[in-house]
Amino acid sequence: SYREHAVPIVMVMDEAYRMVKDDNATNDQLVKFLKDNLKLVHITEKQAEYLDIKLGLRTTMPKDWKFGDDEFARIKLLKEAA
Repeated sequence: SYREHAVPIVMVMDEAYRMVKDDNATNDQLVKFLKDNLKLVHITEKQAEYLDIKLGLRTTMPKDWKFGDDEFARIKLLKEAA
């Protein structure tokens, strides 16, 4: 199985950087943000291929998703495909 970030790690890191640079985020704000968005799930190779290639969500979230929305939105698309 694959370990997959619920929210792609590149998105999490980019947002954390933006929070520090643009919003002067505090350590507490960053810790909360990371706790809310750094989640790992186990998926199969077939699911990884579907997510990355078929859906094109290797490094992005579904359209119109924003931080604060359901961090598992991308993973839930796998259930719809099953």
